[in-house]
Amino acid sequence: CRNNLCTKEGLKLCTRCRAARYCSKECQEDHWRRHKKCCKMISSSPEMRLRYSKAVKDYKIAANQKESDKFDQALLSLQESLEIFLEFQDDIYISNCYFEIGLVLNKKKQYKEASVNYREALEIYREIHG
Repeated sequence: CRNNLCTKEGLKLCTRCRAARYCSKECQEDHWRRHKKCCKMISSSPEMRLRYSKAVKDYKIAANQKESDKFDQALLSLQESLEIFLEFQDDIYISNCYFEIGLVLNKKKQYKEASVNYREALEIYREIHG
């Protein structure tokens, strides 16, 4: 479920952007305030929908690259995804990207840079959850 306060599987798509999945109408309504801007941008044109979809795909690819110890490739994929998620103002993916970048940098023994990314992720997480 795209509502970050829920742990259930999201099976129902947002009817507007068709990019976010929710487990229920209640979760979708709870998340709408955070999703509204991103949803509008994704829905604005097929090109924007494709751009957002590519960022999600690259984010998922980065996870596989990280697990395969392809840290440089994972870092590049995550940084490219982050740039797009920042454009779309998708706080959840932005926070997740910063965290994943921190994990990759930690694996590369770039601890100072990793901690900067962890702090960014935590700041956004606190903003989302209060």
